[in-house]
Amino acid sequence: MSLQLVPVDAQDFQYDDWGTLKATVSHEFETDILVASAALQGWGVSYEEEHNHNFHKAAAEIGDIVVTGNKITCKVTLHLDNRTDEQISTYFSKARVLFIADCEN
Repeated sequence: MSLQLVPVDAQDFQYDDWGTLKATVSHEFETDILVASAALQGWGVSYEEEHNHNFHKAAAEIGDIVVTGNKITCKVTLHLDNRTDEQISTYFSKARVLFIADCEN
């Protein structure tokens, strides 16, 4: 079993809408992957510095996990909503993805 923790930072995220950030994250293991998955190890979201930091809901998820040869890829979505049009900050938002794989010997 192989494990790899991959940080997802400001430069990785793109805006999907005002309250949602998305990033595609991948890792290449040394040998082909037999079975694999991805888990969200941790995450954090924030608005820009000058905004009110009240919020209605926050969420994070991983989806679209694809394995090709020795590479695993997934999408990370972060959401922050305070029922206004304030934009979530890419600079202050982050995530950590844990890739878990059983690879060929």
